[in-house]
Amino acid sequence: MEACAAVTVTKQRSTVVRIPSRRWQLTGLACGVAGIVAGIASLLLLRVETPPAGGQFSMTQDILGFLAFTGLLGFVGAGLLAAVALGRRPAAEVDRSGVKVFGWRAVRVPWPMISEVTTVRDGKGIRPALRLANRQVLPLRFAAQVASDDAESLEVLDVPLLKYQRNEHAKAREQRERWAANARAYVPGPFVRRDLPGPVVFGVPRRRFPRSSRGVAVAVPVVLGGLKVVAALTKGYSFDTGQLVLACAVVAGAAAVAVTIAWATWTSDIAIGEDWIGWRSRTGRHWRVLPFSGIVSITTATRKHLYHSLVIKRADGRGLEIRESALRAGAAAALLPSLAGHPGLDPAANEVLTWAPTAGPVEED
Repeated sequence: MEACAAVTVTKQRSTVVRIPSRRWQLTGLACGVAGIVAGIASLLLLRVETPPAGGQFSMTQDILGFLAFTGLLGFVGAGLLAAVALGRRPAAEVDRSGVKVFGWRAVRVPWPMISEVTTVRDGKGIRPALRLANRQVLPLRFAAQVASDDAESLEVLDVPLLKYQRNEHAKAREQRERWAANARAYVPGPFVRRDLPGPVVFGVPRRRFPRSSRGVAVAVPVVLGGLKVVAALTKGYSFDTGQLVLACAVVAGAAAVAVTIAWATWTSDIAIGEDWIGWRSRTGRHWRVLPFSGIVSITTATRKHLYHSLVIKRADGRGLEIRESALRAGAAAALLPSLAGHPGLDPAANEVLTWAPTAGPVEED
């Protein structure tokens, strides 16, 4: 049976208890080894074509050499970065605001959303889990195994939860209990679907292609980098106009693809129903639908300290980010009646929901 002791650290003048994870450490080690092996394997490109006896390399050999050493540095660097990032990742972090569970996607669950600390059988062992206000059980899959009757292993989660429940204000407790009584138990359904589950109360209007500043910010580095690569690979070689046109067309095509991907990532369609929210990328055909009863975390995100956005997640960490422009366009007013008393609503997110409908529209650049 695994055994890992919790580690207490200080972050921004607040005490954070980190629950170590041997699974994340092994995952990081595997990523590091895989990166090194893939980097060494990329050197096999040097053996595709036999080097000339006179020492004069052809253009094909130069390209293969460039790809081989780029692959070596890229794979090894990415593997080592992943090893460090994943190896330091805990199973969970416990602080005064709630529990941040680290799965493949991290999700922060505030204390009002947690009903009790329990255990769940995971494979051959038993792992700690959180029973949520919507009657859903969120297991800490990357935490160490515990015994079902071992209360000492669970006290790192149980003690702060009991402390919060003892100090919880009566009004907040009544609001949480009222929400839990009125809310339907969350029944997992199809997350990705072709059609929306009901009538739309509010829909974020489609935005046009992003401003030229964004397009230029993405396209210029791609074009310059591509032209530099083409110039380096063709240095000292004679080629005709057709080859030059083809190379420039490839670079321009790569820039167009990068701009399109960035546009589809930065913008999305959002539809809000009576008890659900749906979204899809601008290039997608299927909707991702999340019922309000399946929401476990509503927090905020700040971009360059300029504007706030709302981050809504379910138990597995999947969800969406609603930007300030959409909130001011009417999304906040549509969400406020249904999410005002939600136990997963962070105080800062509550302020954003309350403030955005009265702030007026904003043009997001």
